[in-house]
Amino acid sequence: MAKRFGQKDSPVFPHSYPEGLISVSLNEGEPMYLDVTQRYYPLGFINPMTQAMEGVPSRGWAGNGKAVFTIPALDPDSNKNICRAQLELDENGAVSGRITRIFRGSMATTLRQGFIKAEQYQIRNQLQKLLSSNFRGAEIKEFEVKALQQINEPFELWYTFQAQNYARIDGEDLVLDQGFYLLNPATTYIRVPERKIPMQLNANTNYEYRVELILPEGFAVKEHPGRLHIEEVFGTYTGNYRPENGRLIYTKKFVLPLQKVDPSNYSEFKNFCTAIDEFEKKDLIISR
Repeated sequence: MAKRFGQKDSPVFPHSYPEGLISVSLNEGEPMYLDVTQRYYPLGFINPMTQAMEGVPSRGWAGNGKAVFTIPALDPDSNKNICRAQLELDENGAVSGRITRIFRGSMATTLRQGFIKAEQYQIRNQLQKLLSSNFRGAEIKEFEVKALQQINEPFELWYTFQAQNYARIDGEDLVLDQGFYLLNPATTYIRVPERKIPMQLNANTNYEYRVELILPEGFAVKEHPGRLHIEEVFGTYTGNYRPENGRLIYTKKFVLPLQKVDPSNYSEFKNFCTAIDEFEKKDLIISR
C-alpha cells in the first residue's frame, strides 16, 4: 500500500497543521496528495494519523514543496488490541481485578489522540468510560498509561477496578448475563437486510483477549457457552471458555481485515457476525 519512509525524527501529530497535504504512494507508483483535514477518499479510508507518510504546505504548493512533518508508517496490518484481565468474583456478585490493555498500529494512534494532552483526571474519566462499557457499575481504583509520548511504540495502559452487582444472584447461582468484552459485530456492521453495493470495512481489526476469573470459594462453573470457531473468507473468530481449578479461563481472537464485502457475500457475512453475537451473549452460570 503506502510507501514506507524512514522514522529518523520524533514525528509531530499532523493535526498541528490544519492546512496541509499528505503524500501517499500506492504500489510504489507516483505520489498523490490528499488534504490532511479530510477523512474519506475515492480509494476508501485513509487515516492521515496512521497511514500517511509526509505532508507539505497546501497554500502555494507547486509540486516540489518540502515536507513540513513526517509521521510513522503504521501499517494497518500491525493493528492489534490485546487485553489481559485478572479478575476475582465474590459470592455477592461483585467483581474486582486488574486489566492490562495493549494497542498497536492505528488503534494505538486513535487512543493516543484522546490522551496525549489530557490531565490526569481527564485520563481517569476516559479510562472509566472504557471500563464501564464492559463492566457495569465499575469504578477505577488505580491506573497507569505507558508510552504516551513514544508514538512509534505500542500504547499500553493498566487499571484496577471494582464493580458491585456484576453477576446477578439467582437462588444459589451467580449469573453473568453476557460474556466478557462483547464485540457486537452484527450491531456494528449489519444495518440493512441486503446490499446492492459493496460494504467497505475501514479498519483492520485484530483482537486478542484473555480473561482469568477466580471463582468464589465453594463455587463451580455450572453452565458456560463452550467454544465457537468460525473461519470465513472475510474473517476469523475463536472464543473459548474453560473451567480450571477454581477458575474460569476465557480466550478470544477476532480478525477482520480491511476489505470490501461484495453484495453476493453479504448474507454469509451477516451470518458470521450474528453467530458471534449470539455466542457472546449467552449466560455464564456459577453455582455453589
